[in-house]
Amino acid sequence: MKVIVLLYANALLAASAFSQPSLAIRAVSNAVELSFQGSGGTTTEVQWITSLGPTNWNVLTNVVLSSNQFVTVLDSSVTNQSARFYRLAVSGPQTNVVILSNLGNPDGNGENDQIMNGGNAATRIRLAVGFTIGNTNQSGHFEFTIRANNPGAFDELGLRLVNDNGGAPTGSSIAFISPAPSTTISGGGLGYTLAWDGTLSANTVYWLVASVESTLISHTYTWVDRGSYAGNGASFFQAQAEAFGGWNEIEGVNLSLGITLSPPAPK
Repeated sequence: MKVIVLLYANALLAASAFSQPSLAIRAVSNAVELSFQGSGGTTTEVQWITSLGPTNWNVLTNVVLSSNQFVTVLDSSVTNQSARFYRLAVSGPQTNVVILSNLGNPDGNGENDQIMNGGNAATRIRLAVGFTIGNTNQSGHFEFTIRANNPGAFDELGLRLVNDNGGAPTGSSIAFISPAPSTTISGGGLGYTLAWDGTLSANTVYWLVASVESTLISHTYTWVDRGSYAGNGASFFQAQAEAFGGWNEIEGVNLSLGITLSPPAPK
């Protein structure tokens, strides 16, 4: 692993490169801009800390590169801090970088689990979780996994990745699969996955929408709540439910979601 550390202090820049890749830093309006040349097939974790010592570094964002490219990361959280150290932790290709997940948590008591059912546009219930992927564009092979119960043993769960539309999961569709394949996941139970190769933009809200692809109201799935999320530069936005043709936020619910990223396979 290669590590490089830079210091930001009162908009004065001092750098000491321990090894490649080189990291450039400059102050911009109410923020710090970090830039580096990344290599394809590598994973770079941008980390920061306010003082050097035997303490844990904080993760600003995680960058997975499928090709050589120049990367710029903006840190807008430096306000009112007199000093901040940065470093890059660079490793080779990884097959499973966790961007955001609470799938490692066990199922709860079911109190916050949410039921969805088939039907037409007026009778169905669909569910969605919003998220962002951090301060840097991310490209590669994404896998979006949810934990769900299927009491009727139906094979009708659909998963759709969509753009945000004014805070609701009604934007244009990016990817869709039905029926979503299932497998046993950490924490127990079945996880259902949408796999997609592409690029997600920094500081942008996206939604993963789950639906029962049946015209029968009696066909149901339960999207399991698994508690707080661990974010690797990404963040949970909110959960929403669609009932009677409209979407509304579900308060106090952390529906299960795992987002992993790996470089696409060489062509």
